[in-house]
Amino acid sequence: MKSLFLSMLFLLSFLFFLANNGEAAVPCTTVDANAAACLGFATGMAAKPSDACCNGLRQLAQTVKSVNDKKAICDA
Repeated sequence: MKSLFLSMLFLLSFLFFLANNGEAAVPCTTVDANAAACLGFATGMAAKPSDACCNGLRQLAQTVKSVNDKKAICDA
């Protein structure tokens, strides 16, 4: 239970980081594709995030530049 809480805290912190840094809006499918590899870690099935998870989140962080882009993610 503790690891699940920490995993969710990690992902929420990362998403908060994305939302507070700060040009084209990113489609929700791009977010899904880049974060999909993190599911095992976020649900506590994996002890640490995989390389694919970290790479996907890094790519997402580089793709989304403005605060408005970050706020617009999945806002359909």
